[in-house]
Amino acid sequence: MFEWLIDYKNIKKQMNYKEDKLEAAKSELYRWTSGDLSKVRLTKESIASGLEEHIMQLHCEISVLQTRLDNLNKMIERFDDLDSTILKRKYIDGVSLYEIAEETAYSYDHIRRKHSILTKTIKLIDHRLLSEINSVY
Repeated sequence: MFEWLIDYKNIKKQMNYKEDKLEAAKSELYRWTSGDLSKVRLTKESIASGLEEHIMQLHCEISVLQTRLDNLNKMIERFDDLDSTILKRKYIDGVSLYEIAEETAYSYDHIRRKHSILTKTIKLIDHRLLSEINSVY
């Protein structure tokens, strides 16, 4: 139903994970080049000897994820139905339901009810999909 929201969340999680790994790799590289390990001799087999390549690979992976996210955002911007607007503004833009009501000229109660129905529907679909996957295995 709202696969785009699931895709968006998954891409964001992947990006956050890769960015955390990148920061850790950069910190480790700093330790080996300028920090407390700078006097330690590396061998070709050392994990630290491949840190620069690993950092470059993480940069590439993050770039690909960012492109996917940008393309998904472009697609989402074209949605014009109220359900998609509520989900986009709430979960992607971080806007409150009250603000969504003001922006859309619907009452707060209407937006709150729609949001409640949408989240219940998504949870039901997720539960059914998970049940189907578990029954296959």
